[in-house]
Amino acid sequence: MATALNERRQERRFEGIFAEYALIQSVNENTPVGFKGSFLRNFSEGGASLFIHDKPPQGVLIRLRLYEPHSARPVEVTGGIVWLERSAETPAARERFNVGMKFLNLETDITHRLELMTQYFESEKNRPYTISSLIP
Repeated sequence: MATALNERRQERRFEGIFAEYALIQSVNENTPVGFKGSFLRNFSEGGASLFIHDKPPQGVLIRLRLYEPHSARPVEVTGGIVWLERSAETPAARERFNVGMKFLNLETDITHRLELMTQYFESEKNRPYTISSLIP
């Protein structure tokens, strides 16, 4: 099964990136939203997988702020949910969900910034931690 999953991936993935997310109703939603902190399970130039704390209602989008190492200004993208699974946690732990999202309507400057992020993480010495090393 792992092979089939890997074949679907079209871009290289990077792990352990800090991000903030908010659930929104539409791509053009400009109202201030409450962002919550999260770590991405992985990200690429076309999408991301992250942990969220609440099960999203059907049809919502995710606004995501990615914090890149070479800029003080986060990269903000919006994406549609392409898969959702409940995180395997102990019954006493706070509920979390793993969400896969595909970025939507990327502008040229955002695409360029995502390319810069992936180039930065290509370097062995700048590679982010894996998510497994962040969780005890």
